[in-house]
Amino acid sequence: MKKLLLANILALGLPSVALANLEKTVPISTMKQVIKELKPVFCNNGESGLIKHVSNCYLTSNNKEKCMLEDTALIILHEQFI
Repeated sequence: MKKLLLANILALGLPSVALANLEKTVPISTMKQVIKELKPVFCNNGESGLIKHVSNCYLTSNNKEKCMLEDTALIILHEQFI
């Protein structure tokens, strides 16, 4: 159930990410990577695990688009479901 919820959250966030920069969209490979990474984190550790994961992404990753997409998913999860 949590996996389905996470996929739906990402789908809800995509229009807002796309509107942020109309000339550039988030690559499908980045979206798949986010879903692959966030599923186990959310299923095992819930929202607090996602917060730690997103914070760590900003600190360690060179792919800031991925971090922003993860952050958007976290915000939508918090605002819509918690």
